[in-house]
Amino acid sequence: MIKTRLLSLMPDLVTDDLIKECCDLFNFNFDKAMNGKVIKIFPSRMKKYINSNSLIFCLYTSNYLIGYMIAEKMTSDLIWIKQIVIAKEFRNNGLATQLVRCIINYKYIGIITNNPIMIKILKIQGFSISQDKKNIRIYLRVMNLEE
Repeated sequence: MIKTRLLSLMPDLVTDDLIKECCDLFNFNFDKAMNGKVIKIFPSRMKKYINSNSLIFCLYTSNYLIGYMIAEKMTSDLIWIKQIVIAKEFRNNGLATQLVRCIINYKYIGIITNNPIMIKILKIQGFSISQDKKNIRIYLRVMNLEE
């Protein structure tokens, strides 16, 4: 098991350096989109993901960012995962599961993804999944059904 440190941040504590670090992690570790295009994210775009209802969770090993999740509280019962990234060399170690568990107390958790590994993680955590295939994209809405 990898020894990690989890940092939970409110939006006003997110620095420009952390945003750049998250962008670098995303850009180095994100594979191609379904249409085959490489997606890059820049700090100006990343800042748009973060608002006053956002929760940011960062995973570190030593002093290196190896994963993060940005989620947004929509209501007191619903939280939406906007982005979750784990460095390639640290995948398959339960780190994405560790991040998702940070928000497991919300009655409903939503995410749009076509990532088969993320879908597997969410199924293991007991989420129900519905999908709609339109324009070759898979829209996945995930809800935590625990009472």
